[in-house]
Amino acid sequence: MSMLSRMCKRLWNCHSYLSFDAAMVTNSCSKRDRESRSSQEKKFIDIVNTVLRCHDGTNLKQFKVSFELREQHSCSLDNWIGFAVSSHASEIVLDLDPKSPRTAQDAYDFPFHLFQSENSIQSVWVKCVSLKPPHDFSGFRKLTKFTISSVHILEDIGNLLSNCCALKWLNIICCNFGKLKLHGTFYRLLHFCVIYSEVQAIELHAIELLTFKYVGNPLPIVFYESPKLKVANIKLSPYYDFGYVCSGLPTTLPCLEELYMDVRLKAEVCCLPTKCL
Repeated sequence: MSMLSRMCKRLWNCHSYLSFDAAMVTNSCSKRDRESRSSQEKKFIDIVNTVLRCHDGTNLKQFKVSFELREQHSCSLDNWIGFAVSSHASEIVLDLDPKSPRTAQDAYDFPFHLFQSENSIQSVWVKCVSLKPPHDFSGFRKLTKFTISSVHILEDIGNLLSNCCALKWLNIICCNFGKLKLHGTFYRLLHFCVIYSEVQAIELHAIELLTFKYVGNPLPIVFYESPKLKVANIKLSPYYDFGYVCSGLPTTLPCLEELYMDVRLKAEVCCLPTKCL
C-alpha cells in the first residue's frame, strides 16, 4: 500500500459526514482550461469511489452527493447509496440538479430496492431523480424527514408516504404529479409543505399536523381530522382567487388560528365614459 493510500485511509476511514460536490473537480480548473463534462464526471466518480474504499463503513451519519449525474451513472449511484444504507447512515442527500432540463427517462431512478431491509435512514432529501416506488414498499419506517425537489413522479406515491410511519416533516417542491392526487394517512406528521408542484388535489389524514405551507394554483385541499392545524401559509399564483380563499379554505381548514397570505392583485385598467371626463 502506498503512503498516499495509507494517508487516505487514515483520513477517511471513520468520517461521520461524507459530502461530495462539484467543487472537488472544478475549483482546480481555470475558466480557460475547463475539463470536458465527461472528464469531470469520471474524476468525481473516481474520488467518491476512492473515499468509500477507504471508509470502514461504520459511524456514518450523513451521506451527501451534489453533482450533476444521470441514469447512465446509476451503477455508481446505486453502489454509493447501498454503502450509505449498509453503513447505517441516518441521512441521505442526493442533489443531481442538472444544468439543462432533464426528462424522466434521463433522470436517475431512485433505488428503493436498497432500502427494503432494516435500515437507519431518518432523513432523505432528493432532487432531480425519478420516483417509482413499489406498491408494497415499507423501507422508510424510521424516516422522519422527507424532501423531494424537482423529481419525476412515475407512480402514485400515496402508499409510499403512508408507510412512512414516523414521518414528521414532508416537503414537496417543484414536482409533477400529473393527474395524481397527493393523499395519505399520517399519524405523526407535524409540518407539511408543497411549493410549485403540479398536483390535482391534496387529501390527507394528519392528526398531529401543526403547520401547512402551500404555493401554487388553487386546488382542492382537504385535511381530515387535523384539529391541531393552527397555522397556514398560502400563496396562490399567479393571482389570488378571493372566492377560493373566502369560501374554500374555511371549510377545509376549520381550526386555523393564523392564516398568512401573500396577496397579489391583478391590475385592471378602467376606461371612464366620455360624459364623465
